[in-house]
Amino acid sequence: MIENNRIKSKKISNNIHQVNLSIMKKTQLLNFLIIIIIGSACLRLHAQESAISWDYPIKPGSKEWNKREDRQNFMAGLRIMNIPPDTLELINTEHLSRVCLNYPFWPLVFSRNSLQQGYNLIKNNFNGFRELENRSNAAQYILQEYKKMDPDDFKPGSSLAQKGEYMARFTFIELLLAQHKIIDNVNEDVKKQIIEESLKKFREKLKIRSYGIEGLVTTTFLMARFANNLNGSQNLFKEIPENEDF
Repeated sequence: MIENNRIKSKKISNNIHQVNLSIMKKTQLLNFLIIIIIGSACLRLHAQESAISWDYPIKPGSKEWNKREDRQNFMAGLRIMNIPPDTLELINTEHLSRVCLNYPFWPLVFSRNSLQQGYNLIKNNFNGFRELENRSNAAQYILQEYKKMDPDDFKPGSSLAQKGEYMARFTFIELLLAQHKIIDNVNEDVKKQIIEESLKKFREKLKIRSYGIEGLVTTTFLMARFANNLNGSQNLFKEIPENEDF
């Protein structure tokens, strides 16, 4: 009788052990599947973010632009340029920086009493600039484009107007780089790179009479704002951070 009870108890114990093993195997399999699903989702999201691109739906001067029913409303034309919110979240910073640098209405920075006020105008009307300022790696990609620009790289046979537009693009990219929110997200190494690059551009511009004093303003301002923000700078240019009259 006692022996039978032992045998039954052992069988029950074995059954419980087998059930536990079965549960453990199923749990491990489930965890493994969850990891695979999450990993696949992350890879898809990363691939989607890396691959997604966007361009302005219509360009000023195009047939589509001139056929707009609200073509007499300039502000409505600015609103058309905005990036759809769901797309804006997925565009990577490198592509977003190029989109912003190709903003069709960038010359509006010259339309106000100061360049900063002009930039504020286009930022308030285009969500790409506001998003770019919030990206922690914005400066490195703007710098990447800035390094490609040569102050003396005028196309052969360029008219005075074409040269003027090219020089004005330096003003625009330097103005964008000099924004406080972009500067605040930059590490010390990138800050030093930007100061070095802007100093290089400054020296190159000095050799080209076409730039004049006006062409040096944003280059100087860019250097000053970043130098002022470096560790150990002791706030060398106290009037720079809040000054909008440049």
